[in-house]
Amino acid sequence: MGEFSAPGYSFARSIQPVIGVPVGIIGCNWGGTPACAWMEASYLNDPPLSVFNKEYEEAVGAVDEEEMRRLSLEAWEYEDSYLHQVAWRAMMYGMNQQDQERWMAETADAPVLPLGPYHHYRPSGLYEMMLKELAPFSVKGVLWYQGESDAGHGEIYDKTFASLIRCWRDLWQDELPFLYVQLAPFGKWLGIGGEDYPVVRESQERVLKNVPGTGMISIMDLGMYEDIHPKRKKEVGERLALLARGLIYGEDILCESPEFTGGEREGNQIRLHFSHTGLKLHVNGKVINSLCVEQGGILIGVKDFKLDQDLLLNFETLSEEPVEIRFAKEGYCEVNLFNEADLPVKPFAAVVI
Repeated sequence: MGEFSAPGYSFARSIQPVIGVPVGIIGCNWGGTPACAWMEASYLNDPPLSVFNKEYEEAVGAVDEEEMRRLSLEAWEYEDSYLHQVAWRAMMYGMNQQDQERWMAETADAPVLPLGPYHHYRPSGLYEMMLKELAPFSVKGVLWYQGESDAGHGEIYDKTFASLIRCWRDLWQDELPFLYVQLAPFGKWLGIGGEDYPVVRESQERVLKNVPGTGMISIMDLGMYEDIHPKRKKEVGERLALLARGLIYGEDILCESPEFTGGEREGNQIRLHFSHTGLKLHVNGKVINSLCVEQGGILIGVKDFKLDQDLLLNFETLSEEPVEIRFAKEGYCEVNLFNEADLPVKPFAAVVI
């Protein structure tokens, strides 16, 4: 149990009583991996996805073949050692920033696995060695929670993920539904920052709109500033199960996070509209977190607000200039605006004329 996917287990436990049959979950996963590692090679041939092969070839070309093997074996020996496993387990269970910095200092001289033929992140590596072995074993669909390692190419992640979905569907010869998780809020962990995550989240939104048979949950209320692995995993599985009940099993339930659909000005007020609200939106607290409103590049404060199926923002005064609104667009934030099913409003940006 300690090695299995907690969201996967939570999903199965949540949905089994509803559909009334045993639910099996296959844990085909490896944490921290890029999407290109899970795709057959031909899906990476054309731009922009060919960038992954290009980067791989450059990395391999920079190291002699024998040296690559030596460095890789040395790194894997370290990775598999008992002392490293104990230290890494402590890290995975959570450390504050001070303890992380001490951990990094103590492991600064540890062997590093070079990108090459012995690296599990290599393009198509996990597809060939793990995923392909499962097809065409019958499955109902796919639960996908990944994207952190693609933050460096977040602007093309919609194309990367869309190609991965097509690759898997071709492999299974089945239009498998994909239910996936939008990246959680994150600040800093082991010297890595979450400042590129908003771009990945935007790409994930585009997949939802452009690729049929997909569904996405938001966990913008479940992140942790000092940990890239948020610990509230039970809720992740429960939200995926709720989404499956609505999108796959056809229940008439509120299963999706509110999505911004438009807005207009009403004097010194701005009314924002959302889909998937249920009877009304609600906020946990007295202010709406991570809501940024600007005119002419100057931040303006919200006097007060009202919630029903819309969000009505009141201001002391508004000029005739367009109003720019951003919500949950930071790498880390704590969303506290929810629909009737306690699902958080998804990130959005808009200009209200």
